[in-house]
Parts: sequence; C-alpha cells; structure tokens
Amino acid sequence: MERNGEASVLLPGVIAAVAMISFGLVLHGSNPGYLSIDGFWQLTQIIEGKFEDWHSPFMTFVWSLLHAILPGPFGVVVFDNLLIWGALALTAVGVARTVGAWAILVLLTPWLPGLFNYLGHVHKDAMLVAWMLAAFACAFWGNDPATPPRVGS
Repeated sequence: MERNGEASVLLPGVIAAVAMISFGLVLHGSNPGYLSIDGFWQLTQIIEGKFEDWHSPFMTFVWSLLHAILPGPFGVVVFDNLLIWGALALTAVGVARTVGAWAILVLLTPWLPGLFNYLGHVHKDAMLVAWMLAAFACAFWGNDPATPPRVGS
C-alpha cells in the first residue's frame, strides 16, 4: 500500500475492520470470561450490594454498572475489550499517518500468546491496562499535529 492516494483513504477502514473482527473473535473465544478468586469476591459484593475496599472499589463500581446490562463476568470482558481494541485502533490510525500500512501491526500486539490470554480475564489488572491504553490513545490522538486545534487555543 502506498502512503498517499486511495490506499491511505482506505487504511482507517481496514484498521477499524481488523479491530472489530479481533474484538468479536476475543469475545467468542473467551465467553463467559475467566473469573479469578478476586473477581469472584467482587461479583459476590455486587450481587449482595455490599462493597468492600479489599479490592478496587472503582472496578467494583464500574462492574456493578455493567452487571445491570450484561450480568456476570462477561460485561467486564466486553468493556475491557472495547477499551483495548478501540484504543489500539485509534493509535493505529494515528501511526498510519507516518508509517502507512505498517500501522496495522499495532493491532497484532494483543494476539501475542502471553497477552491474548488476559483479554478474557476479569481482573483488576486487565481493567487497569484497558483504561491506561485508552488514556494513552486519547492523549496520542490529541497531540497529533493532524488533529485540528481546540477552540480557544
């Protein structure tokens, strides 16, 4: 693929398609999600409505909101993967402006064996990584010279 012309116009769509397909495959492969003992205790707190601070209260709160939409551990798996694949797609589109089609390699990172296993885990560390990756992608996108300036800048 070339950097300019029709290929560069199609690249964001290809990146989005690869991210959505990857997201779907992860959800299919990890349904209903791997629930560790920590996650089990957090889910018990949500069901009983008694939150403790032994584990991340923020994660328990977010999970309680997700539990109303998708009960059980699968809501956290969906949310984490939305953050991860969305952030990677946003980063890849930003990187594509510089390196072209090679930016698709950004989307291959979670497919590495040691990382792929955690995409289906309900764990506070997996959610922390998802939040941090989303924050990085937003900062990267906002600092990109191709992004129009903010109002009042």
